[in-house]
Amino acid sequence: STGIKNFMLSLTAGNSATKAQKQAMAFLKLNPRKLAEDMQKDSRGAMLKVLDSLAKVPKAKQAAVMNALFGKESLSAIAPLLTNLDLLRTNFDRVADAQEYGGSMQKEYASRAATTENQLVLLKNSVNAISVTLGDTFLPAINEAAEAVMPYLEQLRTFVRANPELVQSAAKFGAALLAVGVS
Repeated sequence: STGIKNFMLSLTAGNSATKAQKQAMAFLKLNPRKLAEDMQKDSRGAMLKVLDSLAKVPKAKQAAVMNALFGKESLSAIAPLLTNLDLLRTNFDRVADAQEYGGSMQKEYASRAATTENQLVLLKNSVNAISVTLGDTFLPAINEAAEAVMPYLEQLRTFVRANPELVQSAAKFGAALLAVGVS
């Protein structure tokens, strides 16, 4: 990423280009100010112009020119582009047609969104979201109620321990009432 960043900074430097960059651009028959302007108007064309010029430099001098122009960190990022300019142009063309690219992404999304499986995933996500919202909403009230009920439950437990026969008799009486249908 440093290599590409340096590449872009060099192409947009204009009059603030270093002496070494200006010499490298002169060697490539490029004007730094004009190149910076071209980068604002047609960055794709400006980049390809620079790369085409670099590709025409004898191999023995390419590294030195690129080093002067972009810095040594950029050599490993820029050098492979010089041998793949046709592929770079193809990729630029693909990206340039944003309408087609965006349209194909939208079609893919619509296709996936239309499936039952995706609808179930969306439903599950909605249920999870409402569960979290309800939990956040009711949790304070539930905690408050639990704190209020705990002393009564402790009293009931103490009563049951102290009166096991009475509790068993009450349970049997309740079961008998249920058996005969008294509500």
